[in-house]
Amino acid sequence: VKDASQTKDVTYTIKYYKDGEEQTEDTITVTKKVWVNDPSVIDVNKADINTTDKYEGFSFDADTTGVIPDTIGNDGVIRVYYVSNEYAYTVEYYFDDVLDTSKTDTFKAKYNTQVSTYADKKEPGYKFERATAPITITTDASKNVIRVYYVKDKFKYTINYYYDGVIDTSATVVDKAVFGTTIKYSDKMDKLKDGFKFVRADGSPLVISINEAANVINIHYESG
Repeated sequence: VKDASQTKDVTYTIKYYKDGEEQTEDTITVTKKVWVNDPSVIDVNKADINTTDKYEGFSFDADTTGVIPDTIGNDGVIRVYYVSNEYAYTVEYYFDDVLDTSKTDTFKAKYNTQVSTYADKKEPGYKFERATAPITITTDASKNVIRVYYVKDKFKYTINYYYDGVIDTSATVVDKAVFGTTIKYSDKMDKLKDGFKFVRADGSPLVISINEAANVINIHYESG
C-alpha cells in the first residue's frame, strides 16, 4: 500500500545571466514534494521563467539558453541568458551655442555603457569650451546625446603708427580681440603729434582672423 505521506523534496534552480554574468539576486529555487519511491523528477513551471523582458535594455538570448525542459531532476539548473541591446546615440556640435546640424554624428553602443569619446570638429577661429560627456546609454535614443560646444577664440592684432613713413614703435598697440570682430580706425586710436595730420589707416576696418600676422592696421600721419 502506497503511503502518500512518505515524500521527498525535489529541487531545481533557475539562474539568470546578463552578458554572461550571473545575476545571483535573481536566482529562483523551486522545490516540490514527490512520493519517496517516485523518480526525483518534476515538471518545470515555465511560467516562473521570464524569457521575454526581464531586464530593461536586454533581450532574451534563445540560442545560448537553449530549450527550456518540460521536466527536470533534483538539483537541476536552468540557465537563462540575456544580452544587452545596442541603442543609438548622437554627437551634436555647437558653435557659439548654435547647432551645426551638418556635423552631427550618430552611432550605436550597448545599453548602460559609458561613452566619452567624440570627434573634434573645431572650426578655424574657434576653441573648445565644454562637452556633456560621458553619457550612459539608455533605451531612449533621444536622451543619448553628447553635446560639444565651441566658442570664438581671441587673436592678436597690431596697430602701427607711422609719421612721415617712419614707424614709432613706442606708439604701437598690441591687443587681442574675438575672432570675426571688426576693428576700425577711430578718434580713439588717434595719436596725432603736433605738426602732423592724419592721412590714412591701411587695413581699417580690420576683421580679426586666425592669421595674427595679418591682423594689422597701419595708421599714417604726415607733417606739414
